[in-house]
Amino acid sequence: MPLPFASDSPLPPWLPTETVFSWASRYHRLAGHRLAAQTCTALFGHGRHGSQHDFPSRLQCLADRASGQLGTMECLALDHTLLRYYLVTRTPAEAAAAVTSLVQPSPGVLKFRLGILTSRFRANHPLKACPRCIETDVSTRGSSYWHLPHQYPGVWVCRHHDTSLQASTVKTNGVDRFGWVLPSQAGLIDVVPPTAFAALRLFADWVAGWSTLAPASLTASGIAAACRLQLRRGGERGTRTNRAESGAVLAKAIAPLRQVPELQGLPASAGLAKCDLDRWVFAPRGGTHPLRHLAIIHWLFPTWADFLAVYAEAQNADQATELRTTEREAIDPRKEPFVHALESGKSVTAASKLVGVTVSTGLAWAAQRGINTRRRPKSMTEALRACIAKELGRGDEKADIARRHEVSVQAVTRVLRSEVGLSERRKLAQGDRALAAARQAWSAALAAWPGATVADLRRHAGAAYAWLRRHDQLWLNANLPGPLRWLPAAPRVDWDSRDLKLAAEVRRVAAELAAVNVGKRLRPWQIYQALPELKAKQGALARLPLTSRALEEVTRQARRSSQQKLL
Repeated sequence: MPLPFASDSPLPPWLPTETVFSWASRYHRLAGHRLAAQTCTALFGHGRHGSQHDFPSRLQCLADRASGQLGTMECLALDHTLLRYYLVTRTPAEAAAAVTSLVQPSPGVLKFRLGILTSRFRANHPLKACPRCIETDVSTRGSSYWHLPHQYPGVWVCRHHDTSLQASTVKTNGVDRFGWVLPSQAGLIDVVPPTAFAALRLFADWVAGWSTLAPASLTASGIAAACRLQLRRGGERGTRTNRAESGAVLAKAIAPLRQVPELQGLPASAGLAKCDLDRWVFAPRGGTHPLRHLAIIHWLFPTWADFLAVYAEAQNADQATELRTTEREAIDPRKEPFVHALESGKSVTAASKLVGVTVSTGLAWAAQRGINTRRRPKSMTEALRACIAKELGRGDEKADIARRHEVSVQAVTRVLRSEVGLSERRKLAQGDRALAAARQAWSAALAAWPGATVADLRRHAGAAYAWLRRHDQLWLNANLPGPLRWLPAAPRVDWDSRDLKLAAEVRRVAAELAAVNVGKRLRPWQIYQALPELKAKQGALARLPLTSRALEEVTRQARRSSQQKLL
């Protein structure tokens, strides 16, 4: 169904670097709709779905109703939303699934699958705008609009005007959640302190470089390899002492960035910074929020171009090493003459001597090609060999087999390498053994400690839990205690420190609001709107007594002042 726009009034074209939400907000104004739901229904076929400013849903419906004038659904998702930013290190399959999720009526668990909700960074993606961009857009284009480069996490400086960005007070904390709004100076607040401007200006360049990359352009292991290479060139040798020192230097380098609320999830101490280095540089595993990668890259490399050059160098080095290994093991020019000699009737010993390799290598090559070879009975009889092969096939440890049969581990290894298909059978058997052992250990822990939480059970059967999480997640999810399934373990929180900090912030924000709104009653929602971190803790106010008291006092004081003025 095409959009209900007059035939002589074409759809508004895209403005440079405009977001889907911004375009829809301009359409709402041009269409003259009184209610936000009218525009949402016209564009996305639903009264509310599609109104998200970061990951709008039902993009296929928008593309179809615009009859191709706005581009394909993939173009809308990757070029006009925040999605591309989060897909740089994802696999092609993960990127395709993320794009497809924006076709659905609601993105659902997209933020969870992208690791946003569990990253300790904010997931609300506040709308941001540059005051000078607003003036320029209104004078040259007739309307202000939301620029996509300003919306990426970590960007708080307009690179075009070299000006601090300001955060919008709408589309956050439930304020005008389903509305269509365009940036205006009246609805923006300052967030960037002057002391953080220089660091944020540099960081914006890094985010700009990152956000231009296509999905699956980088890998977490490749980033880690590039960072390790850069650390070695800077004198880092991978010792524990140097890693601790590097953590302290990293924490100091990113401290100015943490002055912005959005970036307070970055490590605040040398110990936390060292943990980040250990997790994402020295032993990378899994995925993380792009801001963690960007913070480390920003610290190590002078420019974005330098990082890309070192990344390519590290990738080339890995590929060269892999190629050399493959050439040695799989493309050895002596393999074909060796196999030809075996097929012509020569023994393994004669064929090995002919091409200049050891008999052990010859036996391994023959097994790789599926050629069964006859062996001379020495101390290793055929019956003993068959027994060892049987025990290897059921997954027994080589040292245990060698001890039982009074042979060397090297002899057992030769049997493993020379029997056709034995190595694959042994791997399958070992996997089955490990699976059975892990399930048995976890089941025993469940039976021994009924009513215990997942965290408690992990203290007793941590190895089994870790193995099952990696190899048998479905079974583990079905065998967790209680009605709740697995959730990421939350770090311990210092509630007293958090309470003190939030109480002081509540009083500061209340004083600022009272100075602006003289004589007007201060309401709790105004404080929540100006203090997003307080909104996130609204359900935990029972654990924040000082904050609750401060909130009650400032609103009561504002109410009393208002009543006195009336009298």
